[in-house]
Amino acid sequence: MNGLSHNHGPQVNDNVVHGKARWIMKPVTLPESGWQGLLSITSYTHRGENTKTYLVEKLFDDKGRLAGYRLTQDNGENYDIDLEFNWQGATCECADHVYRQRSCRHIRGLWAALRAIGEAT
Repeated sequence: MNGLSHNHGPQVNDNVVHGKARWIMKPVTLPESGWQGLLSITSYTHRGENTKTYLVEKLFDDKGRLAGYRLTQDNGENYDIDLEFNWQGATCECADHVYRQRSCRHIRGLWAALRAIGEAT
């Protein structure tokens, strides 16, 4: 899937992240660990391509409703994406989102990947 920018997805400012996202392993629901998938996200920056692979898991609130997603790298570093009711208000814990106040590779890549499999609109 090419391009992390699509209509009706996460809000962006003029400093948009560009790249691609693809499922290495499409999400499945496992009895022991719940819904999981393996996602590769590539960003194109002025320094070149930057590709990271993440284990993606759903996060639920105390009432069992989908609240967001956790993306975990193989080094254990993780980023929680809080949906805040929908993708337009999604937030991420990464420095790119927090300090640059823009829709980051995690939000845009995950949204594009989920949309490709019919799990995001």
